Amino acid sequence: MNYTSSRSARRIIGRLSKGEALISSLQRLCKRERVRAGALRGIGLLRNVEIQTYSSDKRCYETSLSGETTFELLSLEGNISTLGELVFINSYVQVGTHNLGQWQTFGGLLVEAEAISVEFIVDVYEDVTLERRLDERTGLAIWNKIERAGQSPLDNALSASNPSNEPAAELTSASPSPATPATASVDRAQVFSSDGTVTNTSAPKVVRRPTRPTRVTTPKVEPEPKATAKPAKPAKPAKPPEPPVVVKKKASKASWSDAVRASKSSTDDAGKSTRGSSVRARRPVVTDWPDNPELQIGDKLDHPHFGLCRIVFVEEDEYVKIRTKRGAVDIKLEVCEITLIRENDGHNEFKCKIVPT
Repeated sequence: MNYTSSRSARRIIGRLSKGEALISSLQRLCKRERVRAGALRGIGLLRNVEIQTYSSDKRCYETSLSGETTFELLSLEGNISTLGELVFINSYVQVGTHNLGQWQTFGGLLVEAEAISVEFIVDVYEDVTLERRLDERTGLAIWNKIERAGQSPLDNALSASNPSNEPAAELTSASPSPATPATASVDRAQVFSSDGTVTNTSAPKVVRRPTRPTRVTTPKVEPEPKATAKPAKPAKPAKPPEPPVVVKKKASKASWSDAVRASKSSTDDAGKSTRGSSVRARRPVVTDWPDNPELQIGDKLDHPHFGLCRIVFVEEDEYVKIRTKRGAVDIKLEVCEITLIRENDGHNEFKCKIVPT
């Protein structure tokens, strides 16, 4: 058995909106929140569910359910770990639906499903490392590294020798019993017999040490130094602020002929500069670029590969989710050029063009 314990944890609580892919959305959440180890559970409604079960003969998972109808998510239990650099979500579900007037229940490994409304809770273990590897005997991706972050080899040895996870007892030096007097030393008594042999008795011999009289010393009290007040120095008179220096500019004397000459030269220069270029002079210097269009749920997007589709989810400026004939598809906005075409029934219609990177 290989196990460890977590002493630092946090909890993420959330809900998936209609049209979001359950496993893909949780993987993006774990990447954004830097979740490397944790536990997962949830309930809600699903559709387009794909469930697999393990075949011991083929040593692999096979699809046991692939339905487009609506399923009730009765239970979702799983864990979060890493497989190389990927976030690995291992989740098992139990779903139910009405078929031909009868209630049917299915269960197994959840591959992917489309959420109608899913409420989930993720318990994140901050100080635990969970890594997987492929087991050739079973064909499963199993945990091969389970340890607490920063755990030393001594902690591993103590965990192996102390399965109950109780703290190991510390070795401390034995202190003398309070019942033993501090002024006595115990020696084993020796008895000399008539033939010269020495025998030890079990009765201890107590040797008392003489007590020394305590010496009382009176501390010397030194007289406190007398404080002498020093005469205060007279304050220096403050200097009056100097008045600012004002530099007066001499006004240039201009005659009426100079003014007429300057006005004539300006009109001539203006006529030469605008002669034959009246259209060019009216052009604005700065051109205002329109803002990027804002995409909202319910708008239509004309995609070059999928055609005219409806937008079902918008993730800020990162990506949008569109509904196609094959299902929901994520479109990254960083590789697209979006332009507004028209407005229909309160919703806008946009044109999508793929920009080569």
